Amino acid sequence: MTHENAINAAETYLPRINQVILSCKVQPEMARLDEPLFFEWSSGLEKDKKSYKSEAMMYEMVMTLATLAIGKIGAASDARNIRDYPLAGRELKKAAGMVQCLAEEQLPQWVSHKSSSDTLGKDLPVEASIGFCEAFQILCLAVGQQMAVATVLAKPTVPNYSLLAKLCLGISEHMELFNSTMNSKAALEKEKIDSDFFTVIAFETQFHRALSLYFSARSLWDAHDFGVAIPMMK
Repeated sequence: MTHENAINAAETYLPRINQVILSCKVQPEMARLDEPLFFEWSSGLEKDKKSYKSEAMMYEMVMTLATLAIGKIGAASDARNIRDYPLAGRELKKAAGMVQCLAEEQLPQWVSHKSSSDTLGKDLPVEASIGFCEAFQILCLAVGQQMAVATVLAKPTVPNYSLLAKLCLGISEHMELFNSTMNSKAALEKEKIDSDFFTVIAFETQFHRALSLYFSARSLWDAHDFGVAIPMMK
């Protein structure tokens, strides 16, 4: 399945499951079933493709929205591969907004109304964790900012080195915040994700901090402040 197909399917299904949830809230007596109804999903981000079940319709909605966000990230990757960095940045911004919605609205709402009888829903994909979504939104913003840097560097004109330095420092700080948020709010979810991913994040954090110093030095060099620029390059 292509990213576009996944996005289209999620966008078609999401309003329908929302309508079902709303109908159940308005007329709960009409939502009684003769047999339990289970929703089953596997994570798109975990290293193991384990299936998770829950009876909650909110689980179905949350995972559909998470799938849409991951589809947008995939679409951003496709755009980046053809060097359409502005489009990639826009798709990542959309994904960040969806993940933020999960972290700040949908998941807290589900947790506050979650039934204690929903024992199958206690172990869920990382996408259904408030802490993970808080962290993942930060990462989406960081990668989106990488696309902004790529957009500037792709232009034939001399770039604004001072701006690039600020953008790269922001990327590094966002990635540090992502990692610290994972450690403090989503430690259990972190264990479900391939450790190599966090090795890459650690590298990207230091790499963009070094890039920030490099671009700062270039800016100072152009301003003929050689005494400060040369030590920064070291």
